[in-house]
Amino acid sequence: MSLSIPDDFDLPARADVKRRLAEAVKVLARTPYATWPDLREQVGLPADSSSFKKLVKDYLPRYGLAVTTVTKVFRKRNRLGLIRLTEYGKDLARALGLEPVENHWERLIRRHQGEAQADHTGLLLAVERQARLRGYATVLVPEVDREGFAPDLWIERDGLGFYVEVETAYRRRKSEKWLAVWRAQGHAAIVARTEHVLGRLIKDCRACGVPGIGTDVQRLYYEPDAPLWGGGWSGVKARADVLARLQSQVRWPLQSMR
Repeated sequence: MSLSIPDDFDLPARADVKRRLAEAVKVLARTPYATWPDLREQVGLPADSSSFKKLVKDYLPRYGLAVTTVTKVFRKRNRLGLIRLTEYGKDLARALGLEPVENHWERLIRRHQGEAQADHTGLLLAVERQARLRGYATVLVPEVDREGFAPDLWIERDGLGFYVEVETAYRRRKSEKWLAVWRAQGHAAIVARTEHVLGRLIKDCRACGVPGIGTDVQRLYYEPDAPLWGGGWSGVKARADVLARLQSQVRWPLQSMR
């Protein structure tokens, strides 16, 4: 597989820039990950690299190879860069010997209103990355054949898997949402943008008797070595096997979250 850009691609750039562009396009074509940190790690550059910032903010968009944006994760200063290849970028990948896989951002656009719900897209991609960093296999917007149930994320580790709801903000829910989640897997698994939002969602779950586990994105960012789940809660609809499953994921007794 060559890293030499073919002559018929009109990229009026220095030879060293072309090599960097080709390397980035190769990474974006062969992996589904859509965040700047994932790309930076794949090309082997440090977190404070000015050359990487030049690559994603200038070179890739300037030469029409990629679309980039920056989204808020939980505060204005806590932001996440997203990236996906353009059709021109995909053509270059094919010329370099790679058929591009579907990018996570593209998947959310195709299946989850990823352009209309930009904040939720950024948060969901941030949560998916945090789960991977903690050793989970992930599937964004998994295909589930169950009426009224459309989870944001599937995660799995050590033989245990969970359908996860990723919540940007609190919206008053009817009990049907959480009851649908309960019918699908016996409990809720919630990742919220902030601890405050998580607390209000837990109250909604408790009100209809649904047990669960939860965490917030602030905690995941500020405590990178902490387990994914911050705690859990019980509910009148909880079966004994479900409670044992939930307890295995958290450090504290299930009643610890309010």
